[in-house]
Amino acid sequence: MSGREYMLGNVAIARGIVEGVVDVVSGYPGTPSSEIVDTLASMKERDFYIEWSVNEKVAMEVAAGASMAGARSVVTMKHVGLNVAADPLMTLAYMGVKGGMVIIVADDPSCHSSQNEQDTRRYSVFSQVPCLEPSTPQQAKDMIPYAFELSEKYEIPVIFRSTTRISHGKSDIELAPVRQKTGEIKFEKNPDRWVMVPKNARVRHPHLLSIQQDIRGELEVSGWNELSIEAESTVGIIACGTAAVYAKEALERLGITVSFLKIGTYPIPEDSVRQLLANTEQVIVIEELEPVIEEQCKVIANAWRELLKPLELIHVNVNLQSRIWNCL
Repeated sequence: MSGREYMLGNVAIARGIVEGVVDVVSGYPGTPSSEIVDTLASMKERDFYIEWSVNEKVAMEVAAGASMAGARSVVTMKHVGLNVAADPLMTLAYMGVKGGMVIIVADDPSCHSSQNEQDTRRYSVFSQVPCLEPSTPQQAKDMIPYAFELSEKYEIPVIFRSTTRISHGKSDIELAPVRQKTGEIKFEKNPDRWVMVPKNARVRHPHLLSIQQDIRGELEVSGWNELSIEAESTVGIIACGTAAVYAKEALERLGITVSFLKIGTYPIPEDSVRQLLANTEQVIVIEELEPVIEEQCKVIANAWRELLKPLELIHVNVNLQSRIWNCL
């Protein structure tokens, strides 16, 4: 079925999982992520396995095991659940995957239903696993099939970071046809690849490092990062997720035109960042929660000997419009 439907963000993500031709879905409930598995489990006709696992660690391992056999898998959880699943995540980065594996984690800025506001992107940097972050429910749906393809190409799991405003927002969603499954699911015994005893881990870690530049290059031109340079403006904005949408809306209301870089991938696009820095005198970074982009921009600027003018982190949840105005 294709067409257009009005959907909750998590329902759109579930649709993206189906369009991505998933084989195995596991998860542990927790707002704002729960509706993804709920939606998939409620399907009357489905050709994939789905379960609520006993905890996030088990859910991660179920998805990883399926991927080792060549199945496309998804695991879902909220941000604090990734703490529980951190052990298999870190080893999985070394081990890699065969079938595409997407780790969907829903962050909760402002603690609508959580005990903290931790930022999943920190785990992406820590584990050196790529991360995708949508700005709208439509992008959330569209990113999932791409995440499967990226995962299979580099044989590495991909983190998908949603937030409360994406997961629980609603939007008209353009649907794509659901493709038929192809390929055989079969586990091939290979202890050197799948058993991370020290001698194997020492081999797999350099491999993980060796693919980082290729992943960075792929994400740079993926289309999930959008750069616009305004020659008449000396100010640039770098934003991600829903913060990018809020920032653009505020600029429209204020009637202000600036250079703008919307980031949807981690590692962030170095060439685009350098272009923006080279064409502006002041850069404002707007992101939800931790200064992940801000810190990486400073590293890029230093590496390329750029002079980084005042670089400000703006908390997107409070007085966004007035704060942008004051900075400009």
